[in-house]
Amino acid sequence: MTTHGKQLRLFLPDGTPSGPRYYELVNWTGQALQMPLSRIKDLVSGKWPEFQSPGVYLVRGLSEDGHPRLYIGESEDVAQRVQAHPSGLAFEISDILLFSSKDDNLSKSHVLWLEIQLIQRAMKAKRITLANSKTPPLKTLSRAEEATMEEFVENLELVAQTAGFNYFKEAASPKFADSGKLYITMPKIGLSATAVRTDEGFMVLAGSDASPTTTPALSKGYASQREELIDKEMLVDAGEGKLTFTADCPFASPSAAAAIIAGGPRSGPELWKDESGTTLKEIIGKEEESA
Repeated sequence: MTTHGKQLRLFLPDGTPSGPRYYELVNWTGQALQMPLSRIKDLVSGKWPEFQSPGVYLVRGLSEDGHPRLYIGESEDVAQRVQAHPSGLAFEISDILLFSSKDDNLSKSHVLWLEIQLIQRAMKAKRITLANSKTPPLKTLSRAEEATMEEFVENLELVAQTAGFNYFKEAASPKFADSGKLYITMPKIGLSATAVRTDEGFMVLAGSDASPTTTPALSKGYASQREELIDKEMLVDAGEGKLTFTADCPFASPSAAAAIIAGGPRSGPELWKDESGTTLKEIIGKEEESA
């Protein structure tokens, strides 16, 4: 299957990256608006009539203990609906991403279908914990309508990912030969892990081990990330004194992956090695020299 390029347009109405962001794809009837919480009242002030219409929305923030949270909703007036959420959700909101249609062809049935699709995809991807309390059954559409909505939701996901809401597709690591893989081996505690470098970051592969315990030296951020992985069942108790990754899991850096696997601070470039025993630090050095 050939993947074609897409042209995405971004409009900054304030001329600043911290204000509202309006997204549209060429030849797509959808449109999106990313709004900081501080500007939520702008949505019902008459400045954005495009979103006083049927659509779906994503509300993102942090729980009291610092874990990322996402709420997915729908409404026949998304701009008005999100006004109730700053005080209605059990987490602190940072920003909101709204979707509607430029041709006014989204009906109540369509947005219900989109909402359920997004909830199901986010639950399967396990990239963030959802604040939705339940998952309603998928709304039935005609065959023609469902085909149209399938295309709509794929474009919606692409725009959401571009806007930093990358929560709807499972981490997909490309197929690497053994020469492209990196390994951690801790024989004293019986742990081993495998990873690859990808466009999404540093990807620890499913089946890798992790320590069931942490040390006091592990940073709060990494400890919180471990807890989140356990909550999402990305890390599960495998018995024999270790945890196991149930799916490929992206990390921001090799050190982040190493620390969470070991349960304490580690230098990723020094700890990760290829099949010949060359450290990641040495590999990167050789790459820089050849470049």
